[in-house]
Amino acid sequence: MSGYIGTQPVPQATQTRDSFTATSGQTSFATGGYTPNFLDVYLNGVKLAAADYTATNGSDVVLASGASTGDILEVVAFTTFNSASSSIDDNGNATAITIDSSENVGIGTASPTAFSGYTNVAANNSSGSMFELMVGGTRTANIQTSSSLMNIQTRTNIPIAFDINSSEKMRLTSDGLTFNGDTAAANALNDYEEGTWTPTFARSSSNPTSGGYTTQLGTYTKIGNTVFVACQMNMSSWGGGAGWYQVEGLPFLVRNINAISQTVISDYGNYSLSNSSTGLGGYFSPNSTYVALFGKGGGTASSVNNFSPASNFYVFLSGTYSV
Repeated sequence: MSGYIGTQPVPQATQTRDSFTATSGQTSFATGGYTPNFLDVYLNGVKLAAADYTATNGSDVVLASGASTGDILEVVAFTTFNSASSSIDDNGNATAITIDSSENVGIGTASPTAFSGYTNVAANNSSGSMFELMVGGTRTANIQTSSSLMNIQTRTNIPIAFDINSSEKMRLTSDGLTFNGDTAAANALNDYEEGTWTPTFARSSSNPTSGGYTTQLGTYTKIGNTVFVACQMNMSSWGGGAGWYQVEGLPFLVRNINAISQTVISDYGNYSLSNSSTGLGGYFSPNSTYVALFGKGGGTASSVNNFSPASNFYVFLSGTYSV
């Protein structure tokens, strides 16, 4: 019984053996060749210690003490492993795995190649490492790792899908992220961002000639094409300028559509409004980066152009708009 399932592999030489019958007092024996430190020496079946012989020139074994007539000396030399190009065959007629001298690993190919897209990344060093997937000789994906990130990169139009319990939860494509098996580009999440912005109180025709702030704070979160903003302003004084009032400095241009996106505005302090209005309202003005203010409450909503804020006037604003 051969002990193998399938094709029995062809034996490969891993050692050579020389046998000598010694003469009286013989110390030197010429072998067929060896690599120093890769051999065992036996005298009459007993393995000799390294101190009992010298084997340094690749051919001769010299005993420390002369042998007796008829002693049998055996020298077993081992073949060193050559990693220049080693292959593992699945059944003897196809290359399964190849490891070349640069430590590139190929599956199903005898000629693995290293990815050269990142000149600052080399395998097994402090900068990071690279794993790449080749299909039919074509690179389809690679994973780059470093001390601060992991980057998964594929060829164009090849998605990265994340499956949990055999049900796809998230898919990453060139269009962005889709969820629960959805592949429509229009439904892909392609951006997420958080940041700050600086709100300013202004007028449409000409800005006030005097005024100051004690507080100007603004934050935003952008998810896809939707932006949520919030801000707080405290005016210490205000005066001059012309036109309706507006809050400027939005972090992204408002989408140019006819629909009006409403904002939520809370205000308090000393001010007066025309048109019998009892408070401030506002909307995101299309194709702009400001919120246009209007009067609300007792009168008809209209642009605020007769607004008189005094010192210690606060405005809190929040809302959502499309870009």
